[in-house]
Amino acid sequence: MVATTQTLDKAAITEAQRDCPSIQAARDSSLTLQLVPFGTVRVLSNTKSRHPWPVIPLGHRCQVFDAFHSMAHPGAKATKRIMSQRVVWSCMSKDVTK
Repeated sequence: MVATTQTLDKAAITEAQRDCPSIQAARDSSLTLQLVPFGTVRVLSNTKSRHPWPVIPLGHRCQVFDAFHSMAHPGAKATKRIMSQRVVWSCMSKDVTK
């Protein structure tokens, strides 16, 4: 079983997005960001592709990584692929490799 965006605490992520400096950096990047309904909350998400991926603030990145990685302990390449299909943050590939 693979973690999905359904297992994330969307309300906490939304709250953390408001004050996170990395979110401002994401606004200045090439991402196309919009508030997207996600369950009962609206989460700032990259809408550049056909599926909106939530932008994960700094304080939630380890938790999100752990949720995806702990399901099957895939290697770095597989973890990057899985996560990039569900969430986004700047330098995510580099962070996952670490």
